[in-house]
Amino acid sequence: MLVALAAATIAVDAQTVANAQTLVNSTSTVVFVVRSGNPKRIRDWNDLATAGLKIITPDPKTSEAGKWNYLAAFGYALKQPGGNNAKALNYVAALLRNVPMLESDAAKATAKFLGGTGDVLLASESEARAAVDQAKNRVEIIVPSLGVVNVDELFGGWQKAQQTHFATGGTFDQVYEPGLVQ
Repeated sequence: MLVALAAATIAVDAQTVANAQTLVNSTSTVVFVVRSGNPKRIRDWNDLATAGLKIITPDPKTSEAGKWNYLAAFGYALKQPGGNNAKALNYVAALLRNVPMLESDAAKATAKFLGGTGDVLLASESEARAAVDQAKNRVEIIVPSLGVVNVDELFGGWQKAQQTHFATGGTFDQVYEPGLVQ
């Protein structure tokens, strides 16, 4: 009886944790961190596809932050007038051509940007605020028109997004070519 009760408690606790993670992890905010004064005049997602811009972001294959950034860019393109998967893939491919190298995680991407590399850092709101605090007026935050990303709404949940975009052969693999910077 005690074993059955313990097993039931563990099952309920595991389900409660899974439900909480689903709620917490289905929505996030992605913002841009730019150099003070915004010398490249970056205002929204469409600006990130401009040839010659240097974008710093973590790798979506190794970083949850990288996944959010990729999905936010893809979601922005989907929500444009006439937006569809083909247009979103073209947009994300253009953006990724401006990424000189994907960092393995958000902390490394932020450190690289604060060290002077790149024109814009894609980051969560909390990571961006920490970067501003650390940089002491050398950077500022730009909130794009689509900053809040809801993975359930736009992509059918994390499992589907993972399979479609980040699994081997997924859309990310189709549009990212390492070393191909404009």
